[in-house]
Amino acid sequence: MIPLRLHLQNFLSYGDSGAPIDFEGIHVACLCGPNGHGKSTLLDAITWALWGQARTNTADDLVRLGQTSMLVDFEFLVDGQHYRVTRRRTKGKSSQSDLQFQVREGEGEWRALTGQGVRGTQERIVQSLRMDYETFINSAFILQGRADEFARKTPGDRKKILGEILNLGQYDQLHDAARARRADARMRVNALEADLQRMEAEQRRLPELTAQVEKLTQLHTQAELAVERSRTELQQILLEQARLDEHRRQREDLDRRLAGAEARLKSDRQLLAAAQARIAQAETLVKRAPEIRGRAQEYYALCKERDELAAAAAQLRTLEREREMLQRRVREAEYQIQSRLQLVRQRVRELRARTEQLPKIQEQVGDLDRQVAGLDRLQEQSAALQARLQDLAAVRAEAAAELRRCEEELTKADERFQTLKAARAQCPICEGALPEEKRLELGRQLRDQKSALKTAQGAAIQKEADARRADEEIRRGLQDLDRKLKTGQHMRDRLAQARQTLLELETATKELPGELKIAAELEKQLEAGSFAAEEQQQLRELEARIKALNYDERRATTLTSRIQQLASAERDLHSLEQAEAALPEHRQQVETLQAALLTQEEALADDRAARAQAVKELERVPAVEAETRRRDGALAQAEREEAGLAKQLGAAHEALKQCEALAAQIAERRKEREAAARDEAIHEELAKAFGRNGIQALIIENALPEIETEANLLLARMTEGQLSVRLNSQKELKSGGQAETLEIEISDGMGPRRYELFSGGEAFRVNFAIRIALSKLLARRAGARLETLVIDEGFGSQDEEGRTRIIEAIGAVQEDFARILVITHLDELKEKFPTRIEVTKGTAGSQVAIY
Repeated sequence: MIPLRLHLQNFLSYGDSGAPIDFEGIHVACLCGPNGHGKSTLLDAITWALWGQARTNTADDLVRLGQTSMLVDFEFLVDGQHYRVTRRRTKGKSSQSDLQFQVREGEGEWRALTGQGVRGTQERIVQSLRMDYETFINSAFILQGRADEFARKTPGDRKKILGEILNLGQYDQLHDAARARRADARMRVNALEADLQRMEAEQRRLPELTAQVEKLTQLHTQAELAVERSRTELQQILLEQARLDEHRRQREDLDRRLAGAEARLKSDRQLLAAAQARIAQAETLVKRAPEIRGRAQEYYALCKERDELAAAAAQLRTLEREREMLQRRVREAEYQIQSRLQLVRQRVRELRARTEQLPKIQEQVGDLDRQVAGLDRLQEQSAALQARLQDLAAVRAEAAAELRRCEEELTKADERFQTLKAARAQCPICEGALPEEKRLELGRQLRDQKSALKTAQGAAIQKEADARRADEEIRRGLQDLDRKLKTGQHMRDRLAQARQTLLELETATKELPGELKIAAELEKQLEAGSFAAEEQQQLRELEARIKALNYDERRATTLTSRIQQLASAERDLHSLEQAEAALPEHRQQVETLQAALLTQEEALADDRAARAQAVKELERVPAVEAETRRRDGALAQAEREEAGLAKQLGAAHEALKQCEALAAQIAERRKEREAAARDEAIHEELAKAFGRNGIQALIIENALPEIETEANLLLARMTEGQLSVRLNSQKELKSGGQAETLEIEISDGMGPRRYELFSGGEAFRVNFAIRIALSKLLARRAGARLETLVIDEGFGSQDEEGRTRIIEAIGAVQEDFARILVITHLDELKEKFPTRIEVTKGTAGSQVAIY
């Protein structure tokens, strides 16, 4: 994977205004800047974009403080193919993630490779990279303090680290899994042995169980016969109880019939009394017939007259409402004219008051015009002083440049003078013969040069001081002019305001005559009453119609009083007519009720006799119920005994059946025990194969030549073939035989020696070569090429020689990588790299510049 372009928005210390970082054209670069400014953040952004992982396990922690979302857009090459990954994250109550994956084709168009959801897209990215996050950070990254970690460990720890790099942990997991399955198989063997022992003991009870089933079968048959006898006896007594229940229902039915008959008899007697009362009431009304009809005729005549007067009153109220509405319209029209007249009079008063202010405002405008006239001259003076300041700035810059030049030349002259003093017979520059006279002549020349430089240095200092004093004097003058111009601006504002007021007063003077004319016309309308003419005409017509109605309110009151006195006349007439019509029907109803009462009294006597007979039969109920309870209890006892024997017989049958089936189960258990024993033996062998002395030792043994070859190729370039390394995985024991180990043996022109006996520079080159070899091995095992190398080796902890060795080592391997990024915060190392990626942090976030 080769980085091409990286763009960050609100990722950790980076804001949303930074330009994308372009890695194209960069081979070896120094990623520099102060600690905490965001150097390592760029590497976190790359790993988060590709794998969704960084130094923190929580994506929301990567969002810049104060922001709710972030984005990383990363372009890279894999095997010459151009890819692009864009990963977004929004945090909040419902955090969301988005991941897009694209490949560049043809004319530079992007084709989507995004899968089903974030998980599917992540799988496609890993497939294209052929490398997961753990492989990447353990191969492409050489972190601080890790270059010599492998060599400094003990042989046993070295082998453990190599096992981790080769991902041999999976064989440890297989070893543990094989041991766990072996233990499971052992447990199954033990459990099956216990089952076999239990089954064989149970099988020996077969004769006993057979005899038990025969005995329980005989007892159960006897219990079934006893239950049948008890059930027959209970059925007989239940028949007798059913006959008595029928008598009870008959008695209850007679009770209901008697109650209903007595209620109907009582109701019919009440109906007879009511019918007789209605006949008496109707006969009384018939006797008063002439009086009732006379009052009714008078009532109807008075009601007709009252209705005619009510119609006239309603018409009068309608006309009065119309008259009130017209009067209101007339008043509203008059009020509108009065209101408008009041507004016009107020406007006239305001215009007259403003017109009186006109001379004063004209005088004020003239005074302000004269005060503002001198402001333009002050602005011209300010512009001239600003131009002079720019000239002085150029003079000061020129003097500062001359001063720096003099200081640099003086430093060089001092160095040459000290070199000349130390020289004796040979010129330190041309390496020719240096006589004493020539050395003294050169010394005089250097002193003359230093004297001239000091003179020029003093002139530059004086020139810069003169320019600074002039600058300060001009700035004081500018401050005075600024105060005057600020006062003048206030006068301009007052002048503009006064001119606006003058324009408004002149407009008011022109409007006054028109407003006076409008006021006179409105006063004339009010005096003449020339408003709402149509409504006033309608009012006069309504007054005439109201007068023509001639409505008598006292006659209406008299009629209402007499009608109230005769209010019952209509009701009495209606009652009279109903009584005359219903009297024959009431007399017929009395005769019918008298005949029905006689029939009901005869039926009631018969029902009372039948009820007395049923009550006599029910006297046997307590004895029959007691016998029923006795026989029911006997049946329940017999059924319980039969059920208990049936349960025992079923359990015995089941036990016998299970015992008979044990032969097949015992054979099956024996087969299962044999299979479990075989499984235990197989996993015992697998545990040994997956252990440290099995496949793991074989893989390490096969990987060591590859690591040696890669490390020795790097050492040959870094040491011109002087150093080589050998990794031994076994050593001879004094007691005979061999032991597993991982020794590092280094050879130089003097022969092989242990790692600890070599100097710091030689040991560093060996460490660096082994670390690069391990990184390449890990990348190849993942199926990927190691095309990018990131080194964070902590230059600050190295002395000058150590830093030089690191730079030399990087130069020795640079042809093996398309990109090499070295992280440092030391300014003195920046110039040792062809490209610098400088990271600085400001208020808007971290920024990146490439030099």
